[in-house]
Amino acid sequence: MPTSPYPARRPAPTTPALRELVDRVQALIEERGWNWSDLGAHAGYSRKHAKSLATGRTLSAAGFKALDDAFGTSGDLLRLRDRAIAEREASLHGYTPEPPPGETQVVVRGAAPVPSTMEAGDPASPNPPREVSPTNRRDLLALIGSGVAAGGVMPILTPADRLLLLEGTARADSILPVVDAQIASCVSAYRTTTPAVLLGQIASAQSLIDGISAKLTLRPADHARLWHAATIAAGLRGWVHNNAGETASARISLAEAHKRADLLDDDQLIAWTRYMQAIVEDYAGNPKVAQRYAEDGLRHAHTGPSRALLLSDPVAGTRATLGDVDGVDRAVGESLDILHSLTPEEKGPIAGVIIDNIDTCHPANAATTATLAYARLGRPDRVRKTLTTVRPIIEAESAHQRPYMLLDEALAVSRSNDRDPHRIAGLTTQGLALALPFQAAHVGKRADAILRAVEPLNGHPAIGDLRDSASVWRKQQQPSLPA
Repeated sequence: MPTSPYPARRPAPTTPALRELVDRVQALIEERGWNWSDLGAHAGYSRKHAKSLATGRTLSAAGFKALDDAFGTSGDLLRLRDRAIAEREASLHGYTPEPPPGETQVVVRGAAPVPSTMEAGDPASPNPPREVSPTNRRDLLALIGSGVAAGGVMPILTPADRLLLLEGTARADSILPVVDAQIASCVSAYRTTTPAVLLGQIASAQSLIDGISAKLTLRPADHARLWHAATIAAGLRGWVHNNAGETASARISLAEAHKRADLLDDDQLIAWTRYMQAIVEDYAGNPKVAQRYAEDGLRHAHTGPSRALLLSDPVAGTRATLGDVDGVDRAVGESLDILHSLTPEEKGPIAGVIIDNIDTCHPANAATTATLAYARLGRPDRVRKTLTTVRPIIEAESAHQRPYMLLDEALAVSRSNDRDPHRIAGLTTQGLALALPFQAAHVGKRADAILRAVEPLNGHPAIGDLRDSASVWRKQQQPSLPA
């Protein structure tokens, strides 16, 4: 016997609306000559899930919206699905189901009757009333109370309607770990991957997050977890844009991250985003804006590692740019006091960077960020003093801190009253040679500052060699650095 090219039907469904729904989907499939795989491809689902939807085994709202999109049926299947669920629940619980939308009249406190699924329009308006979709009904929940109190006419949201809204709610236990793994992969790749490549990986993670948000209605706890992941992705994207020298893109992504963190009411995330925003503005030459971001971050980081890092880096750095020597000393001093009180767990690994988290702060990291502030002030003595206890640790264990340590000392000497061309050139050349891919923008900014500071020494052979070395290094960083 020849095999039919069309999907086989399941046994007859048990309610009239469900039978109508399955028959309608079957007819649409046969009209197009599709099989289950074709249906899945057009709806964006697997073959198995598409079959489950089409045969009525699965009645998710997102699934039937996808089928409506695939067939171009303008919401007809979703409305049939709503009726099928209402009939099923009525059958299970022994009550009479509501008639199809538009057939029941609802009167609220003596008002003129209107269909239960129609919005009452302005009587003076020439526009007809609009049909209320399940989504619109949800939006109207907040209005029902006020409408009834005012004697107005409002659609009635029945218990069955509420059940429909919850029916599509999903547990994301098997999905969110995939999101977390993608974010962790981006963080892990940060130290060894160029910004251009890493931005593509972050975009992939963000697409997954956006897809889950669009297709699934999640439990509140899962939704908060997904929102947290989206905040991390936006912050990471902004920081990598900054590393690539793309300030405008960095600002947009970090503004998104901060808004998400603020809506989550998460002090640690707010401090994290404010730290990055402050650094971006500092690098962009806007120290006063950077200072405002940093000080707002401090309001959310009352103590601990996050406060120590904010104080030693953006707070001290912006105060140095503004020429506030006492302000730098106060910020660095408070940061060091906090660091002395941290537990080993709070200090974390020396290899940690800001995109890992702001929950830990190793003394070596805080020291190297503080040295940049003193380097800007042209104080090589303070740079050396700040690095005294951590220099051996950095040289032995921290590959990513060594370039900064060398370049900051070179910058301090170049801005001091005792400019030694050989020392400046030697420190800068070593720092450039040790720079990692993700450090290209940060290292480039330091190198540019050093070269500007030594312009009066351009006639010296060591400075000439340094300029040549810096030019070669910059060419090697493409596409890590912008043109």
